Amino acid sequence: MRDSFVFYRSFFEGVSLLPDKDKLEAYNAICEYSLNGVEPELGGTAKAVFLLIKPQIDANTRRYQNGLKGKDFGAKGGRPKKVTPKPEVKLEPKPEPKPKVIKNCHQYIDELDLDDEVYEIVSDWLKYKDARKESYKSIVSVKSFLRSLEKMSKNNIKAARIIVDEAMSRNWMGIHDVKVEIKEDIPDIPAPKPDWLD
Repeated sequence: MRDSFVFYRSFFEGVSLLPDKDKLEAYNAICEYSLNGVEPELGGTAKAVFLLIKPQIDANTRRYQNGLKGKDFGAKGGRPKKVTPKPEVKLEPKPEPKPKVIKNCHQYIDELDLDDEVYEIVSDWLKYKDARKESYKSIVSVKSFLRSLEKMSKNNIKAARIIVDEAMSRNWMGIHDVKVEIKEDIPDIPAPKPDWLD
């Protein structure tokens, strides 16, 4: 026995299509079955409409009865809360980081024993890369650049300057072999064998 029930719009729309006499029988049947659980004895179209509505009333009644069970179980406190032990926090001193001797590529080339002209060429290139937001991420990549420049320029300072200037003027990401013509009448300053790669 219940005090209330859900009366859906679809119930109303279905029943409203019946003749007045059958409407009254259908409304009484829906109310009697929903509130008291008594299945009515109907005939004709009222019975047909009631049989279509009955499964929804049954589902609502089951939901109501399950809710009552939940109320009883809720009064008992429900499932006990899970108790999870807090993990112990071990306070271990962090190992001291290894001191970095070289912090960046610019510092690396500062520490190399480069000829002033070579230093200026390499420094210009690193500044160009920084401005493009393409800085070298490691000393290894700077060493690779220096090896490439040495190989392409064949250890010639003027050729190295032309290669770097060409790459910067064309907005290249890296240096490339370019045809370098050095005039013979301008004396070349011999560059010592670089010890960059030690």
